Amino acid sequence: MNSKAQTQHVFLYLFALFIIGALVLIGYKAITRITTAGCDAGKETFKSELINLIEQYDTKGSSHLEKMSTPCSFTQLCFLDSDVILDSAPLASNAPLIVKDAQTSQSHTNLWLNKGDSWESIGWSEKVEIESTANYLCIKARGGTFPVQFKGLGRRTRVALPN
Repeated sequence: MNSKAQTQHVFLYLFALFIIGALVLIGYKAITRITTAGCDAGKETFKSELINLIEQYDTKGSSHLEKMSTPCSFTQLCFLDSDVILDSAPLASNAPLIVKDAQTSQSHTNLWLNKGDSWESIGWSEKVEIESTANYLCIKARGGTFPVQFKGLGRRTRVALPN
């Protein structure tokens, strides 16, 4: 083989390597976008399902255990009693910082998802009541679900760990 043919092969291999690299990069970005969109959709579905359950299970004397699928690998679901914001009820000193911030800022947020140091507000429901004097409750995910006990109180829904 002459030297011109060898040079052409080198350029052909480099061009092929460039094309393959570009395809890998484009594919990676597309998969990342799809994954992010799926996660966002999962959070929105979770949020609407959770708020619907709180609203639905307020019938006095009712008790329902729900195992809600964890969206996007979140590890904790936290609730704040709405009286903490609406009526300045006391909050335990060991409450997570984001929960304390909601109390001091009087924001209408009392539902959060947590994954490590990342907290995400998922909404507000004035019907949330927590039985303990801490006035907040965080539930750890177990087997890819959040087990939540809903107890109807009439106008409100008590959120608790399952018995």
